[in-house]
Formats: sequence, structure tokens, C-alpha cells
Amino acid sequence: MQRKTIASLLLAAAAVTGIAIAQDTTPATTPGKDLINKPKEVIKDAEEVAKKKAAQAEEAAQKAAQQAGQQAEQPAVDPNDPMAMWTKANMPTKEHAQLIADMLGEWTVENEVTFAPGAPVEKSTGTAKCEPIFGGRFVKMDYDGNMMGQPFKGFSLWGDNTPSGKFESTWIDSTSVGMMYSTGVKQADGSIEWTGTWVDPITKESKTSRSVTKMTDKNTMVYEAYDKTTDGTEFKMMTVTYTRVKVRGAENAK
Repeated sequence: MQRKTIASLLLAAAAVTGIAIAQDTTPATTPGKDLINKPKEVIKDAEEVAKKKAAQAEEAAQKAAQQAGQQAEQPAVDPNDPMAMWTKANMPTKEHAQLIADMLGEWTVENEVTFAPGAPVEKSTGTAKCEPIFGGRFVKMDYDGNMMGQPFKGFSLWGDNTPSGKFESTWIDSTSVGMMYSTGVKQADGSIEWTGTWVDPITKESKTSRSVTKMTDKNTMVYEAYDKTTDGTEFKMMTVTYTRVKVRGAENAK
């Protein structure tokens, strides 16, 4: 009678939670049953934690985007009030909200690099995590992967400098001591074309670079960087393809 009562309670719990539980008709002393179920419980717990974190990230981004949109639609302030003008000029805008929507989340990354036209292409992989900071004013990216067979980590900040009318980004990584600074302008097709400055560690000369970021769909971001040969001919040096990891709500994002 006691075993029937326990089985009935388990089935009732399954009906409430939506979990299918088979009635146990084997002796209570069946060896190894807990060991078989334990990995399933661990996997289930990990999935629940991942879903919770994804939901929290989405909620934070939605709030930041909503605030940015609301602030962008605020009425004009008194031009004779310097503090009010300063505050308005430094509030997030709809461009900031769009940047968050484009970049938010965790990504798998595929890199293709070549150092001269026709030279072999070096391929590598990595992961990236992007999240908004400072009330949606900037997006930060943490990158972790490998490059030419060696561990490689990077960090960048992305933003829209509203007063200057240009996007801005910075990049640092674990293989260099210099910071790369770029400014970008949105193109008619929605892509951003960047002009970067950096110092060549061999020649010590300041150089400029051109690159482009574009969303090919809502879960795919492509970064293309260009370089020049000694005679000034431009070629595509790098292609980085970011594929957003599908989290809650991303299944229908494309």
C-alpha cells in the first residue's frame, strides 16, 4: 500500500509540472538507478541556468533599448541651459538601441586571414559575448579563441558618438600592446564602414585600415578587414563571421 501511495504522488507531481515519470515497478533495491538518473538531473539543471541567464540578458537589453528609444523622443531642452544640453547630448539614442539589438548575446566565430593576395588562408575559431554597459551607451565584447594555433583573447568597445556623428570602436588583444581605434559611418545598406588607426610594431609608423561590419541577418554578423600591398592595391585580409547562439526567442529572429 505504501509503494502504491508513493507512486501515485509521483504521477500527480508529473501532471502538475508537465514531466512524464514512469511508474516504478522494480524493487527498491535495484542497483545503479540513482547513478543513471544523476547525469540527466545535472544536464537539466545546467539547461535551466542557461535559459535563466539568457532571459536576464534579453530583459536587460530590451530595457536598455526601450530607454534609448524613449530618450531619443524627448522634447527639445532649453538651449540656454548648458547642463540640460550636455545631458541630452550624452543620452542613448535609437542608434544605440539598434547596436544593442544587433550585437547582444553569445556568438560562435569563424576567422579567415590572409596576409597577401593569393597567399594561404589561415582559419581559426572562437566565441564572443556582447552585452550593453552604462545604460545602453556602449556595447562591450569579450572574445576567446585561437589564432594560428595559439590561444587568443580580445576585448572591444562599440558605441555611437552622437555629437561627432560617427560610430566608434576600440580593440585590444592578448598578442599586442597597442590599442586600435576606429570610427565608422553607416552606409545606405545598413553596414558600417570603419577607418582604423594603429602603429606598426616593426616600422613604428602610424597606419590606417578600412573595415566593414554588416548584419547579413539578425543572427549573423560579418566583419571584413582590408589591407594594402606595397604598391597600394587593396585586398581583403580578414573575414570574421559571427553566428549568434540560439537562445530564448532567437529561433524566430531571422
